[in-house]
Amino acid sequence: MRKIVLVEDDVPLAQMLQEYLQPEGFDVSLLHDGAAMAGVKLDGLDMVVLDLVLPHRSGFDWLRDIR
Repeated sequence: MRKIVLVEDDVPLAQMLQEYLQPEGFDVSLLHDGAAMAGVKLDGLDMVVLDLVLPHRSGFDWLRDIR
């Protein structure tokens, strides 16, 4: 199973995406603000999907850190 972290502050949208992706073989973890990303271990993840405009820390900031 492929592992994805989805960071999206629109909770209904994040849940809908999770519902679509799980049957396709993805293990989707949801986060709803930029600060929550601080505790995520990137090892073993196949993908991180970042909303660009997040509360507390933007997706742009996290993308710079990940790169």
